[in-house]
Amino acid sequence: RDRAPGEVARLSRLHPPHLVRVHDVGQVDHAISLPDGPRVAAGTPFLALDQIDGKDPAVAINAAPPAQRAARLRRLIEDLASALALLHRHGLVHHDVKPANILVTVDDGRAVLIDLGLATPFGVRSTARGTLPYMAPEALGGRGDHRVDLYGLGATALELATGRPPFTGEGTALVQAMLQQQPEVEGVPWLDEETGSLILALLRKDPLARPASAHAVLAELARIRGDHDRVAELVAHPPLLPPAFVGRQREKQALTRALLRRPHPLVLVVGPPGCGRSRLVAEALRACRMRQAATEEHPVEVVDGLCGSWLDRARATSTDAAALEVTDELEGRARVRPLAVILRPDESPLARRLAEVLAGGANDRARPLPLLAIAEVEPADPLLARVDPD
Repeated sequence: RDRAPGEVARLSRLHPPHLVRVHDVGQVDHAISLPDGPRVAAGTPFLALDQIDGKDPAVAINAAPPAQRAARLRRLIEDLASALALLHRHGLVHHDVKPANILVTVDDGRAVLIDLGLATPFGVRSTARGTLPYMAPEALGGRGDHRVDLYGLGATALELATGRPPFTGEGTALVQAMLQQQPEVEGVPWLDEETGSLILALLRKDPLARPASAHAVLAELARIRGDHDRVAELVAHPPLLPPAFVGRQREKQALTRALLRRPHPLVLVVGPPGCGRSRLVAEALRACRMRQAATEEHPVEVVDGLCGSWLDRARATSTDAAALEVTDELEGRARVRPLAVILRPDESPLARRLAEVLAGGANDRARPLPLLAIAEVEPADPLLARVDPD
């Protein structure tokens, strides 16, 4: 319930080269049975992802001549660190970095990080997330920050170099090894000492002893290959990682009450760019889900931003027609389960028009909207004049 598919979908619209693109997010409307799998219950969250023509990263490493494998491994680490740097810069932790969640593209050899289903916003504490052999020690207790992903990156790199994860075994024996033993990089004649040292640094048990960020990993890789200009550039522009959410409790409580109220109004979250509007909305949604979980209510389905099919519809017809069709679709979904729609009117003409349509519906007392529309706007946005102040 603390996952962040909406934030991931919004991030993927930047078309990052090393992160799988998310085309749509939501919840299954009706129970379905997969041909070769289990029955999927109604309300199950889903992500619609790019289909990538790629291969196993171990195959890509081993296909290179021994003299080139270290460089190939460093490029793969760099690609993954770039993906993690982008995720972390936008306040998200992946939680499941491992070889099975990486594909190397057939056409240009890029490493792409996939399977974003466990991603959470910074500051979320919950049960342990991830795959045991690749989890940081602090993650076993549901703790940790962005550095759990750096540990997963180190565990992945070690397995790609040696053919095995840092620790092996099952159950309690594996957990004890993860907590008490030190990983080793041995028996890999093609692996240079500096790359091996970086991998072991990522696997340090104390998260404060690991590289401080994915950005720092990129700088170390640039130093290893002798790219001093790149090192200087990275050092001169350190990452600004989002802090844990503090303050604004009154605004968070008001937005949480709006999420739990029926019928839903339109809520405008007003503030200048960079003031934390998106973080406030994410925290309120998380608080709402926790309240609903405690009372066994049906959780709110979140539509965060515009999915690709809606934008395609606007290009094929018109912005006005697409906005009306999307509104009808959202209202239909909201009559099945609670629904919140998060819009950023400055992102596209369709987002702007959809916010205007929903603003009109929110003020229609004879036919109130069955959903909550949250629009993140700046202080001078014309939408403010279209919504009743109460």
